Amino acid sequence: MPEKRANAILKKVRRRGIKLIRFQYVAPDLKSRAMVTHADFLGEAMEHGIGLAKGAFSLNAIDLPVSEPDYAAESSEFRIVPDLDTFAELPYTARSGRFISELQYSNKRKAEIDPRVFLKQILRKAEREGYLISSACEAEFYLLRQNEEGGIMPMTGGEFADYYVESRSYDLVNDYVQELIQSLSNMGTKVERLKKEYGPSQIELVLRYNDPVKSADDLVTLRDAAKAIAVNRHLMATFLPKPFQNGATSGMHEHISLYEKNGRKNLFHDSRDKKGFGLSETGYHFIGGIMEHIKEMTALAAPLPNSYKRLVPSLAWAPSTTTYGYDNRGVSVRIPSIPKGASTSSSRVEYRVPDPTANPYLTLGVAIAAGLEGIRKGTDPGKHVIEDPNTLPPATLRERGIEYLPRTLGEAIEEMRKSTFLRKTLGDLLFDVYLKHRESEWQTYRERVTDWEVRTYVGAF
Repeated sequence: MPEKRANAILKKVRRRGIKLIRFQYVAPDLKSRAMVTHADFLGEAMEHGIGLAKGAFSLNAIDLPVSEPDYAAESSEFRIVPDLDTFAELPYTARSGRFISELQYSNKRKAEIDPRVFLKQILRKAEREGYLISSACEAEFYLLRQNEEGGIMPMTGGEFADYYVESRSYDLVNDYVQELIQSLSNMGTKVERLKKEYGPSQIELVLRYNDPVKSADDLVTLRDAAKAIAVNRHLMATFLPKPFQNGATSGMHEHISLYEKNGRKNLFHDSRDKKGFGLSETGYHFIGGIMEHIKEMTALAAPLPNSYKRLVPSLAWAPSTTTYGYDNRGVSVRIPSIPKGASTSSSRVEYRVPDPTANPYLTLGVAIAAGLEGIRKGTDPGKHVIEDPNTLPPATLRERGIEYLPRTLGEAIEEMRKSTFLRKTLGDLLFDVYLKHRESEWQTYRERVTDWEVRTYVGAF
């Protein structure tokens, strides 16, 4: 543990009157979880971490037990060990701070089950191959309030209370957004842009480019801050992909750039690109790797049953097919345009399948791993799509050899289960634990009788 950094944190904690410090981690169950130490014992906790029962990993995202868990009550402990560089005072919770942490065994070996550890391993491998990677996340979410009947509704009112990128719409959410962005800034998370999205009270924040671990940390910080600040205002923030039957869906777009190891040259840029997209052969091979594994990666990118209410053929600018294209927001992988005269360092690919409930360490890690494999193998991404593929009839898609992404979490689980690429990339433990969590939630969903089913069928049969 860097003693100088630890002492600086202890001084700040005393000076700011911080009493409770969260040691936060994001596990394969998708949730941001934490153990908490009192400030009087922070020094010891920073050095040795905080014990966490391994049996915690027998619970899924909704705290129901998974079948045949890898860990149970007798399975000893992990240590939650903080990354000292992530310490931040929580602006929205009195006298509290947090670290983003990683899981270790008692012998201080990194735990393979930890997604943040996994992403770091992928980046070290990229560095050994001579690459430096940058990334950024864009996340959409809804701001909600409770109605008189006890249900939820958009904070700004009904279905037509505010509109897509309407200037007036920013006024309606201004107080909340100002506090959120300032809080994120205070915690070291930079927001580059804000967009009033298509749905009522739906907001998108574009986070600043950084190394992928920091990008994932920033997404986790955004989700926590957005929800906590909403609660303080008697509201609710939700990152659920489709919270309303007729409302717009929420996605999480991940932008990835590849540079030479010294960071000077963007390896995705080539002004001589014959297709006119400004993308290099390296960039096309990177896309090729993602396209080769995109169906099996979907259970990571779209981890909830609700996620597949977003990945349907529609005009909602969400992907439903195994496609890529140039500035096409209906595909799974987009090649964004670069304004004339802008720096070539911004050349990138955009992975559009993930939604904001996904574990960003896993989605970034597997996308990067797939892309790097594509570079090594020289994988051809196939023909790009010009039209919005969501508007093409199924017969046309079949003629072009375009497949649908998995249409349910069950289908996605089966694609992942047979993936030798993901098992090798994630490692047996992380692969198996993640699958068991998704399977347990899918089984719970399948057994649930919905109001729609009863209303639709009870009188007909």
